[in-house]
Amino acid sequence: MNPIDLQIYLDVKASSIILNREDPVDFLNTFQGDVIAYEGPDRRKLAGRFRVIQVDLEGALEDGLMMIEALDALQEVEECSRLFDLIRQEFTQEVMELCQDELFTRNLLIIDSLEVLPAFRGLGLGKGVMRGLLQRFRGNAGLAVLQVQPLQFAKDTGDSKAMAWRRRMGLQKFIQGKVKAARALGDYYEEMGFLHLRRSPLMIANLAWRLP
Repeated sequence: MNPIDLQIYLDVKASSIILNREDPVDFLNTFQGDVIAYEGPDRRKLAGRFRVIQVDLEGALEDGLMMIEALDALQEVEECSRLFDLIRQEFTQEVMELCQDELFTRNLLIIDSLEVLPAFRGLGLGKGVMRGLLQRFRGNAGLAVLQVQPLQFAKDTGDSKAMAWRRRMGLQKFIQGKVKAARALGDYYEEMGFLHLRRSPLMIANLAWRLP
């Protein structure tokens, strides 16, 4: 399969956006869907799936909420509290140094998951879709965030659909050593322009910069 012959689309599932925001979770917008590859006329194939979360911290603060209230609203967002000095309600010094003091908003774009099926790996598709996610969902975010969490070590919930997807992903062929797998995944994200946060599974990318 030649990646030049592929056209890639994001099939975004319906998502509700609350206009009259009252609860902390209302400041989080989640978008998920399928990555679709077209290999020519009428040849549509599922290539993977994705999930991203927009975190409007500026809006939460303007409405009188504490930053931690929005960051605690979803389990997938909680880890991002490491990015902030929650007393000052600002990014930590480490984050600002990594981003060369060029962050002008505290809003976040969290790449919660990006999963590519075996038939489409090794084509550069993952990196292309990541760039597309950052471009399409960045909104007014200043920082993109993701966690280095190799899929093969994710907790098995026992859900039949989740188990079927794991089999389809062929996770048994992935690196099985946790340390080695995390290092390899971190290196992969680093190639996309993400930077490691010390003593944390988080990696960040300044959305004001042109990423590779």
